[in-house]
Amino acid sequence: MNLMLLVLLLHMHTTTLDEAKTSTLNQTTPLTEQQLQQFYRGFNETYFNGNLPDIPVTYSDEIYSQFGALGMTTCHSGDKTGETCHIRLASQFKDASSTILEAELHEACHVSLEGQQDTDDHGPKFQKCMKRLANADAFEGIW
Repeated sequence: MNLMLLVLLLHMHTTTLDEAKTSTLNQTTPLTEQQLQQFYRGFNETYFNGNLPDIPVTYSDEIYSQFGALGMTTCHSGDKTGETCHIRLASQFKDASSTILEAELHEACHVSLEGQQDTDDHGPKFQKCMKRLANADAFEGIW
């Protein structure tokens, strides 16, 4: 484990999520998948009361080139067991930590609404989730 990652993981356990975000946004190296996973868990505890399943969060080379998306969540129909959901973030934006963390929060809203989506994936329930995150300052320091 490289020293920067070890320092970040220790830092996340001894500071608030906001302090960890600020520290991460100031680092010059891209976020690792392990850091993405740590942030997902922190976002889950802080903004979703620990109700999201523990799912993999990884980078993908395909989602941006094939779909023009920064992030994508795939879950099997209504299944929130955690084993069948997956957040993939566009690897082309690894160097843009704020963009990646914003996309991760966006995808966490999709996970939270799995099985209760409107006919539009970005409909009223999704908008309500994003507004709730904004009101809770989840995007503070990100945008």
